[in-house]
Amino acid sequence: MNLPRPDQLLQFLHKLALMLGWLRPILLALAVMGVVVSGKAMLDGSQLYDMQLKLGLLFSLWCLILYATLQLFRQLPPPVLPKLSLYERVRNRLNLWLRQGLAVFIIVVTIILFRVSFRLLTI
Repeated sequence: MNLPRPDQLLQFLHKLALMLGWLRPILLALAVMGVVVSGKAMLDGSQLYDMQLKLGLLFSLWCLILYATLQLFRQLPPPVLPKLSLYERVRNRLNLWLRQGLAVFIIVVTIILFRVSFRLLTI
């Protein structure tokens, strides 16, 4: 699978969110289950539950980042058309830039989460 160009990032995430939209309730339920597993591990307080706590929290974070990605990119911002008024064009352009910035932010957070996951699971 080829990586999208920066100007195609929103369309790629939109297509991904539409294809995997049916996963949203499942991801939310799995995130809650991960929090419950982590809570159980924290309440037990034994050294044996340290890995269970790490796995539960990481699983919850991964489910939540996937849920947020699917939820945020289900709809694309309206296009910037030349027939719109100046105010609407500026508003739509700012909305498009904010969405592109949000897409880049989510990718950066996902990379950071991947790195943290790798470190926590190798310790």
